[in-house]
Amino acid sequence: MEGTRELVIHPHFVLVYEVDSQWGKVYILRVLHTAQKWP
Repeated sequence: MEGTRELVIHPHFVLVYEVDSQWGKVYILRVLHTAQKWP
């Protein structure tokens, strides 16, 4: 997804998030289990 970042928080989970630097906020968009397919 364009404009997002990914962080591996556990071997089985990836956190997809975006940063709003204007407001200093982080929005968590999805917590993905690595067994699922991700585009």
